[in-house]
Amino acid sequence: MASEKFFDGMLSMYRTSLHWVLEHPTPTLIVLLITIVLNVVLIIKIPKGFFPVEDTGAIQGSVRGPQDSSFPAMDDSIRQIGAVIKKDPAVENVIAFSGGSGATNTGSIYIALKPLAERKVSATEIINRLRPQLNRLPVASAFLQAAQDCASAGEE
Repeated sequence: MASEKFFDGMLSMYRTSLHWVLEHPTPTLIVLLITIVLNVVLIIKIPKGFFPVEDTGAIQGSVRGPQDSSFPAMDDSIRQIGAVIKKDPAVENVIAFSGGSGATNTGSIYIALKPLAERKVSATEIINRLRPQLNRLPVASAFLQAAQDCASAGEE
């Protein structure tokens, strides 16, 4: 009986609100337009990432060369990319290698950064600083991103 009274009350509220909306189309339309505008504002303003970008002191990336690249050509490209990255004052160490995934035109990069107190810039800022330098190289393309520590707080 209690659930029946609850559902009757819900039905009564729905019926009342439906009658009000049908009898007052102008305020209903205004509320709809305000809701749409607020949703657009929120979509633009709220960050889109599932996890916030954190500075773990490391950057990882991949390298992709032309489809017909040989292993020696990719190795040379990776060395050039590694040399540019090593010149950055915030970089402690770079490990870069070609191959992997069964393809000769790919590679990987792992960058260890100096401690945050010493480098004074975030990993994202370092990537943004390196990107134009790497794009000027007439070699393979490097794609960098800050390494993320996605383990939950309980998994330490």
